[in-house]
Amino acid sequence: MRTLLVDVPELLCAEDKRVLQNQVCCRQLGLKIGNRPLLRRTECGRKDVKGYDRYWKDSYGGFYVCSEWGRQHHHSNARSLLAFVEDVAERNKGRPDAKALRRHEQAFRDYLAGT
Repeated sequence: MRTLLVDVPELLCAEDKRVLQNQVCCRQLGLKIGNRPLLRRTECGRKDVKGYDRYWKDSYGGFYVCSEWGRQHHHSNARSLLAFVEDVAERNKGRPDAKALRRHEQAFRDYLAGT
């Protein structure tokens, strides 16, 4: 997420950011992250309504990233995020800053391949 939110945030459109901040949309992407959206704006804080931190303490580009990743869902979440990153990369094909995103995409593939 650091690559998308900090290194090349211009590759994400407003709709991409909206999708990643919506619990239902994240589920539709195939993400299994504790019934929460993947991203949360920093001004909303890291805690849920019950007072528990559900997001990593470091923020990226004005967002916190959900920390509720069950070990059993790492590979399925990685596949879902890879599909999302591939879509963003395809929409930004030909842009020079998309090379960083292609490296990120390859890191997902390497992880899924076990290398």
